[in-house]
Amino acid sequence: TVRDFEALCEEKQIRILARDVVGNTERQPLLASAWPNLFATTAIYHITR
Repeated sequence: TVRDFEALCEEKQIRILARDVVGNTERQPLLASAWPNLFATTAIYHITR
């Protein structure tokens, strides 16, 4: 899940510079942004150490 990936990044000291989440329908972008763990079907990250 989004939450699990972000916890893993924190554990491994990987910084998340940017995140974008996408829902699978036109209605879901707002829901995916508000509650990514429930409504996002895809998450795109820009990360660094």
